[in-house]
Amino acid sequence: MKTVALATLILFSAAVQGAPVASGEADGVKVVLFNDPCEHKDVVSNLPYKATWTEKGVTYTGCYGMSPLRLIMSWFKEDKTVAVFPLQFFKPVTNT
Repeated sequence: MKTVALATLILFSAAVQGAPVASGEADGVKVVLFNDPCEHKDVVSNLPYKATWTEKGVTYTGCYGMSPLRLIMSWFKEDKTVAVFPLQFFKPVTNT
């Protein structure tokens, strides 16, 4: 049930533009998902939302979307990498 709630939050968040919706961190890598439109629609059209990947102090910008299997698919412009994450990797970001 928590997975469905998180999926709904990520895909239909009414959060303020520019605010993170969810984030996950492991092995020195932090991935943040936003509800903003992807800035690279000219390169990748099926990943509609903005994502960032931060590792060793360097932040890469990219795009993400959710597959029907509840996997977060992402692509990052600077190094042209693709990453796939289980939805459970992410936790909602709350404004407290």
